[in-house]
Amino acid sequence: NTAQPSDVTNFRLEATDKITASWDSPSDATQVMYYELRTDDKVSNDGDGLITRTVSNKTEISLKDRTGKIYVYVRNLLGTYSRGYIHSYDIPKLEAPRLESHKDILGGVSLQFNVKPVTAKELHIKVGNALYISQTNQYNFMGSAGIYDMTFCWVDYFGECVESGSTRITIQANIP
Repeated sequence: NTAQPSDVTNFRLEATDKITASWDSPSDATQVMYYELRTDDKVSNDGDGLITRTVSNKTEISLKDRTGKIYVYVRNLLGTYSRGYIHSYDIPKLEAPRLESHKDILGGVSLQFNVKPVTAKELHIKVGNALYISQTNQYNFMGSAGIYDMTFCWVDYFGECVESGSTRITIQANIP
């Protein structure tokens, strides 16, 4: 049978520290040789538009942009491709972190932020030209007594997200 295979349905993208694509197999899935995911409609081409080929209906993929289209094709055992399922996606940047509290500690200040979003990889704290990184929603900033202007942003799969406005933090002099 050289009939054109059916398209996939219910395509989903999950963006955490990686991008996972999943979908429901077509009703004639027993005839599937593989699924081809692309950023263009040039089926069977190994060029820049090819994201991956897989026999599974769930796979980790790489994307360069927050917004775009993914074309999903089914290739059957006889080499015939489906018409193609087109999924448009738009993965927004995470909102800026909110500084919930800051407490003086010996030699610095402890910063506590709102709950880390599930799609965030890390938190960036910027002080002047210096960058400090936290894997959680808390950071102990150590420094000399003085006034520091800081900005904060979550980092997701694509990079830095929305940056907060400047927050002024004072580190008190420690008197022995």
